Amino acid sequence: MKVLIIGGGIIGLACAYFLREEGCEVTVVDRGDLATGCSHGNAGMIVPSHFVPLAAPGVIRQGLRWLLDAESPFYVKPRLDGGLLRWGWHFYRATRPQRVERAMPILRDLSLLSKRLFQDWARELDFSFAFTEGGLLMACRNQHGLEEEVHTAQLAEKLGIAAQVLGPRELAEREPQLSDEVVGGVYYPGDAHLQPQLLLAGLRRQLSNRGVRFLANWEVQDFEHDGGRLRAVVGERGRLAADEVLIASGSWSPLLAKTLGFRLPLQAGKGYSITLSPPPHPIRHATSLTEAKVAVTPFEGAVRFG
Repeated sequence: MKVLIIGGGIIGLACAYFLREEGCEVTVVDRGDLATGCSHGNAGMIVPSHFVPLAAPGVIRQGLRWLLDAESPFYVKPRLDGGLLRWGWHFYRATRPQRVERAMPILRDLSLLSKRLFQDWARELDFSFAFTEGGLLMACRNQHGLEEEVHTAQLAEKLGIAAQVLGPRELAEREPQLSDEVVGGVYYPGDAHLQPQLLLAGLRRQLSNRGVRFLANWEVQDFEHDGGRLRAVVGERGRLAADEVLIASGSWSPLLAKTLGFRLPLQAGKGYSITLSPPPHPIRHATSLTEAKVAVTPFEGAVRFG
């Protein structure tokens, strides 16, 4: 079977890996150069501890306070847009406690499966992507933030996810580089982290060696149908036939889906990261600064803030 994957980030590459394992003929196209984007610039954290949905009770109230602050962790540029309004309505409905309770064990299971697959890759792939099972520290700067994290830790224990509540002294022992202003936190020993650039570059190299075709700077413009079935994608650089097409293009996916006549309730979010190499102050653990919503990840010879 001939499969065309639109998008060369981690989702597209992971799909290409497993489809090739099943014997499919795979082509990956990407509108960029395959060396940049969200999959390269993220914090690289593997976090079963993050089982509470973003659409949790109280997030709407907090989000409204952040909404118009361009420096907040959750800023949405005000605009009249039907897709944004529909997404907002679905997000609001998802914050109901019953929905959140149903979602938590599902998110836990997805994250644990993801971690197991990364463990498999760390053993089986012929390159290193600095996969480290060192846990995650959630560091809190004020008492209110700590109380929220302690509540989440209690939920984690009920779901079978190990969590350790730490006071200021215990937190400092685990991570000496943290500020003296930190009042406490939670340690999740089951979390892990990796170096995204190493993983993506290694996967592309290995997939190319296994016969996966990559086309960079190839933007999909339209789809070709035959008797109600998708047969090919069309771009400025030509036509690519396929038996199956998989859309894995991140924030561009809704636009492609719209071309095919269906809606994806997905909105783009903008993130930022900076990587310091060598790090001025090396850290031991992947750490989340909870109030600021900043992730700090130790890499080989570097540290990334996201």
